[in-house]
Amino acid sequence: MIEAPKHWVLDNKSGVPDGLPCVLYIDGFTWESSPVIMYAKIASPTYPTIDKFIAFAIREFVKEDPKFYHKELKTGEIGGKKYVIMNYRGGPYNSYERVFYVQMESAVGYVVFSAKNKPDFDKYADALLDVVASYHYVGKTNMPATHLSARD
Repeated sequence: MIEAPKHWVLDNKSGVPDGLPCVLYIDGFTWESSPVIMYAKIASPTYPTIDKFIAFAIREFVKEDPKFYHKELKTGEIGGKKYVIMNYRGGPYNSYERVFYVQMESAVGYVVFSAKNKPDFDKYADALLDVVASYHYVGKTNMPATHLSARD
């Protein structure tokens, strides 16, 4: 579960057509109009460990953009589970991103912060750290899948 940072909206409906059941954007904007966005997902079970999934993601981005930049910003534990925060630049959308990856029981959860330009990245990227601070793992529940990655 995650919470929206102050002045952000957590939305379980706007991203569904894009396959994103948990999106976040700046209050006063929409998912489509926000200058920066975030979304939460659970990685494919093909890569059930955090290190393997990050390595896979970087390989895929480098294939699309040989100048793709990646740097580990922070690593640690939260709720007894390993997490990694990465900064990325480039890729298929030529965007600036900060990604929080967290090891779950048999999968990797992640939240992507994305900006189209460096000034917006610099201004808003630390909001992802508020999402990290709000994160807690709840395990299997009977909640609908659209609620598994967000607290309403």
